[in-house]
Amino acid sequence: MNILRVHVENKDGTHHSGLFQDCQPCAINHPVITLVCCCCHAPARGRQWHNRDTGYGLCAKCAQWIATRETPETMLSNYGHPNINYFTQEN
Repeated sequence: MNILRVHVENKDGTHHSGLFQDCQPCAINHPVITLVCCCCHAPARGRQWHNRDTGYGLCAKCAQWIATRETPETMLSNYGHPNINYFTQEN
């Protein structure tokens, strides 16, 4: 099942969920930071995802490994948008 996420802005300028991390157009405008990989504890470049503890993300090596074992829906729920919240290739 494909999930279509639509960017909705309320009249007061707030967004549909109140969480920029849950909205691709909002998240892409925030800077990439260094997080701690929630899997191997290595440095992980990305943007904070609302369903992860603050300061934790997913490194490229673990993202590649986990993606072979999880559905795209589970990856989105747990780690966010690929190449926005976490990267699939090392930079």
